[in-house]
Amino acid sequence: MFKIEQILLFCMLRSYVMKKICILVLLSTFCLGLHSSSIDYRGNQSADYIRNFCRLGTLYGLDLINYSPASVAFLNDGFSFSINNQFLFKDYYMYYKEMKFGSDKPTYLLPSIYMAYKKNRLALFAAFTVPLGGGALNYDDSLPMGQPSEAMQLMAKSKFGKYGVTGIKSDGYLHGNSYSGAITLGSAYRLNKKLSLSLSLRYIDSWRKYKGDNNIYLEGGSLNNKKISYVGMDGEEEARGIGLIFGLNYSFNDRFNIALRYETKTKLKYEMAIKDNKTFGGLYSDGQKIRRDLPAMFSFGFNYFIIPEKLSFLSNFSLYFIESATGNTYMNYDNGYDLAFGFEYFLLSQKMILSFSYLRSNVGAKKNSFTDLEYSLDNNNLSFGCRYYFTQKSAMILGLAYSKYDRGFNKDLTIEFNKEVITLAIGFEINL
Repeated sequence: MFKIEQILLFCMLRSYVMKKICILVLLSTFCLGLHSSSIDYRGNQSADYIRNFCRLGTLYGLDLINYSPASVAFLNDGFSFSINNQFLFKDYYMYYKEMKFGSDKPTYLLPSIYMAYKKNRLALFAAFTVPLGGGALNYDDSLPMGQPSEAMQLMAKSKFGKYGVTGIKSDGYLHGNSYSGAITLGSAYRLNKKLSLSLSLRYIDSWRKYKGDNNIYLEGGSLNNKKISYVGMDGEEEARGIGLIFGLNYSFNDRFNIALRYETKTKLKYEMAIKDNKTFGGLYSDGQKIRRDLPAMFSFGFNYFIIPEKLSFLSNFSLYFIESATGNTYMNYDNGYDLAFGFEYFLLSQKMILSFSYLRSNVGAKKNSFTDLEYSLDNNNLSFGCRYYFTQKSAMILGLAYSKYDRGFNKDLTIEFNKEVITLAIGFEINL
């Protein structure tokens, strides 16, 4: 009789876990967009950005290739090269029934490389960046969704009370890695002393890895710690896509400059590869495809010198067209936006630039849409840093940013969501 009861409870528990865990995984694909400006798009793609969130509209720095591509036509003639890396120290955590579930795994490698060749009015450029993903989240103590419900507890007591069972308990873990590599090729052309245009093509190769399990045990009595349910996941998914980037820069005079950038939607269809037949109870399958585009976006920025060659004020605005992107997760999102402003102070005969900036990001998530695996929260960000020129043709960039995310809450799941991230960045640039 015990075996029949065990099988019945196992089936019900498996159905519960599958519905609560696997379907969420299937639809949301474990959000890992670190420092996200939008749901997936990651704004931090250079050291200069970490020291000053307002890069669109400035006329120096090779990361203009990414943020303000038309402005590259205003750089100095010659070949230029820049390499950057970021270090992210993050704390992602959730509260559920007075229990805390979190991941604090840091990211030590988040590189970007830029290079350009400029001659007279024409600039040719290339870049390697990580526009989405870029890190890992390790939930070593499982997630709220892996905890048995009150109904499951009552069922276990009812079925196995005669053996002294007082309930059920669970343990498990879920680790996820998400990275992308993007190659950008493009050119910028300065039509006259004021106006320049640019066109870029960006190829993205994105992949995500998931590994984890969830175990449920009987608790109490002669059957204490007897495992009655197990589900496992070990898989990787990959997608590739191509998008276009258009840019415009207009310099009114030596004190005021504006720039625009538009990125088309990048179609991404992830294909799953399963290892050791760990499919989370069959809800995944080898070769399964899930569509999740990188949304289109539009940005506008300006740079105004309050004190010529000394003090400038900058502001950037970006709009993310999430509603027009394809992907099941996007049904829970409106269009998102970023708004940033900053100041730069030039000293030591312009050998050093000190900077400060603030960024407010509204990712567009609808209320009560957060889950264990997908909680993109609105956030406030502060950055400080400097750019120091060793010579007129070589520079070092240092940046520090702090990101505090608004608290999120799903009243149906009774889960509270929190995030904090500290980012350090260093970069080097040389012009030959």
